Amino acid sequence: MSEPPEYQVWHTVTPMTFDDFLVLKDSIIPLSHDHQEDALVRAGALHTRGLIVHLIEGGDGTFLTRAEILDQIAKRGRALDGRPRKY
Repeated sequence: MSEPPEYQVWHTVTPMTFDDFLVLKDSIIPLSHDHQEDALVRAGALHTRGLIVHLIEGGDGTFLTRAEILDQIAKRGRALDGRPRKY
């Protein structure tokens, strides 16, 4: 059985443009999750705390930018409640 794709949540404390983030990306340690929904929940929590979530990247080719992340969180709303799930 294959491993699930890993989703990485890239964030910073300081606001910056996406291009500036890309320059610094190699020096940032992302937060990793096994499921996209868990990554979205983490991104929402970071955003609520005032941190800047720039990107969610997944091993399956997922590439969500800040606006797309916030849009997905808004669209999924309560469907993300109860995440992350423990198996």
